[in-house]
Amino acid sequence: MSERPARIRHRMTELRDRLNAQINRILTEVQAEGSSVMDRLQVFRQEPGARSVPRRRRGTRTGRPRQITLKVSVLRSDINSVRLRNDATAPVRVVVALDLTPQQFHQLLRDNITGVPDEFELCRVNGQREVVPLTQQCPMDIHTHHALQRSNLYLRPKNSTSEELTMSNPTTTENVEPPGPITNPAPEDELSPAIPEIQPGVSVSNASSVGGEHEAMLREDVITFSSDEELEEVLLGSPNRSDPDDNVDIKTILNSFRQDNLEAGSTFTVIARRRYVLRSACAALSKSYFGWHKEPSVEFVSEMAADYGGPRREFFRLLMLEVQSSLGIFEGRPGELFFAYDLQSLDQNNFFTAGKLTAWSIIHNGPGLRCLNNSLFALMCSQEVDLTNLDLGLLQIENDDQSKIDQIKTCSTEEDLETLKQMCGDWIAGCGVPTVYTANLQDLPRVLNRVVAHFIFHR
Repeated sequence: MSERPARIRHRMTELRDRLNAQINRILTEVQAEGSSVMDRLQVFRQEPGARSVPRRRRGTRTGRPRQITLKVSVLRSDINSVRLRNDATAPVRVVVALDLTPQQFHQLLRDNITGVPDEFELCRVNGQREVVPLTQQCPMDIHTHHALQRSNLYLRPKNSTSEELTMSNPTTTENVEPPGPITNPAPEDELSPAIPEIQPGVSVSNASSVGGEHEAMLREDVITFSSDEELEEVLLGSPNRSDPDDNVDIKTILNSFRQDNLEAGSTFTVIARRRYVLRSACAALSKSYFGWHKEPSVEFVSEMAADYGGPRREFFRLLMLEVQSSLGIFEGRPGELFFAYDLQSLDQNNFFTAGKLTAWSIIHNGPGLRCLNNSLFALMCSQEVDLTNLDLGLLQIENDDQSKIDQIKTCSTEEDLETLKQMCGDWIAGCGVPTVYTANLQDLPRVLNRVVAHFIFHR
């Protein structure tokens, strides 16, 4: 707080020194010419009877109408929200006179912007990225009523359905007869060949009701099920986790993602306060001009540093610290945090907000959440991890739950196992392990592992 008064005092001192230098120069010239000081300072006095020159109001030039500059983008289709970068063209600056009629304004947009459809409507995009049509159609009304607010002007086509069909099927535009009434339409089963149902023990290649061409295509990939169990296994089987792409390191994945999604040279300004970094970041995310693909240029209040990378890294570092401590979504010791079981934070979208802020930081070379427990992070990455020796003191669980987990750990005989099933069977099944009633002593480590994973991750 003491930097600003010091700058003001320094500036006042500079102005005083410059004024004193001018006065000393005038006094020196007066002494050399023999004239009086008041004659030299006459320029600061108004002569008796003189009339003041009226100031010209802005925008009252004759022969040149007032103008405004609009940033205009064209939507690709008749959509109701802008979610992706390819949903609209890059904005183009257009200088528009305020006295244009709606017809002249629309024609000006067609003449200056490429790809404008014949029929379109004027729209803006609000903070939720929804496309909102404008009721004002001429530049004067748009400017007077602040219809765009902080949004660009978006041109949404009115008849994009037929254009999209034409672009998706370019070969069908030749020799197309005009539409006319359809008489005696063919039944639906005659328009397309019937496709047989796949039954256990039946090969797809033996489908006799499919035409010759379709049968030839289906023979390329023959699917045969020999039993009901095999069919059920295929339908209910989970994807294989040993994907060869999983061997790629995270650094390569992030670099590839940045190259595909970030726009070089596209920036927007983020005004941040060091004491309220989280609030400043949430305010930036809510702006209509916010874009994940744009590089943030961070300016801290009361600081004059230009952002060449340092302020941005400092902003994201402080932001990740506030995400850990201010959103109420973590519990545990510093560096060993788990997700809190808090429905109020879930209803307030605090978990979703933390995920968006973390992704924003990582995509722009900022830090991530370097506070999660290693076992929790392994579960989040679908890795197998041994939780039997996890320090349960890190978790904020009730004493009753803690005693039941200890009972699973100390179970070593068949009698202990039967007692465990009778006393804690329903509780263990409620933790996501319903097979506890058929488990044996060899299955207890797996049961314990899943119960602990329920408390630190699945719940």
